[in-house]
Amino acid sequence: MSLWKHKATGKWCVQHKGRRFYLHEDKAIAEAMYEAGRRWYEQGVKPPENQLLHRGQATVRDILNAFVRHQQARLEAGEIAHKTRDGATRTCDLIARYLNRERRVMDLGPVDFTAFREQLGKDYSATTTANELVRIKGVFKWAWQMELIPAMPNMGPAWK
Repeated sequence: MSLWKHKATGKWCVQHKGRRFYLHEDKAIAEAMYEAGRRWYEQGVKPPENQLLHRGQATVRDILNAFVRHQQARLEAGEIAHKTRDGATRTCDLIARYLNRERRVMDLGPVDFTAFREQLGKDYSATTTANELVRIKGVFKWAWQMELIPAMPNMGPAWK
């Protein structure tokens, strides 16, 4: 394996069968991603998303992007309404605003989620806060069910 850093994007890359694969800005994470998807990369094919992320390397950005793509696919298939997709996108925007997008999901803990909940309570009414908490937990539960993360993050007692 020979990873190299792409100057324009700052991501670590690997090339197989004439195709470049851009992995991650952090070399350790890029190496883990390469190892997780080695058999696909060696065939010149991008690995399935959950194959790269299930080892606990998924960042907040990774799961939010995957969730929004999933909701968009459901919208296009006629399974959900525009309003539902828009609500999911707003919830993902909230998560991205309050939590560090580049942070690994499995590194998040009760302290992070408690601060997040307190900030939601300051910015929104009690009803809106309660509704958003349910939606936020739903995003993380979906990521766990899709095996993008190995377990639900510990959100602490404030999220019960």
